Amino acid sequence: MSISFEEKNNGNAAGGVCRRRRGYTLLEVVIAGSIFAMLALGFSAGLISAIRTQQMAHDLYIATTIARNHIQRARTLPFNSVHLIEEDYIPVDAEGYFAQEGIYRRTTTVTNLSPSAVRMQVDIFVPLRRDPGYSDVPVSLSTILTERDLIGNSI
Repeated sequence: MSISFEEKNNGNAAGGVCRRRRGYTLLEVVIAGSIFAMLALGFSAGLISAIRTQQMAHDLYIATTIARNHIQRARTLPFNSVHLIEEDYIPVDAEGYFAQEGIYRRTTTVTNLSPSAVRMQVDIFVPLRRDPGYSDVPVSLSTILTERDLIGNSI
């Protein structure tokens, strides 16, 4: 019985050993998994950052709305009662109403500029989501109210 050269080398005419590949090697799987993990971590970090930015933008929008609404409420008061709206770091809810469990803090100051004009400033402190406490720099709105401008004086 004689064996040909091709049969002796498993059908490989060059003389090398021919292997059939039936899947991926462990090294290929580890490298592919590592690349996928790095991409997934980068994507998740970007997603977490976007969610935090959106939450902060939402909180700042709510704080600005609270301050604007408070100034609008002051415009409905008689001029000699505007000082009654002053408050110092009170808890308010997202609609600006006093609430013991409110997550925002509001400070309102009214300063006399003249006998018929006052400056009203509303500061809203926004909660920090990652750390306990509130922002160091509040959302601050101020306006000048005159005796003539207030709705309460026209009645």
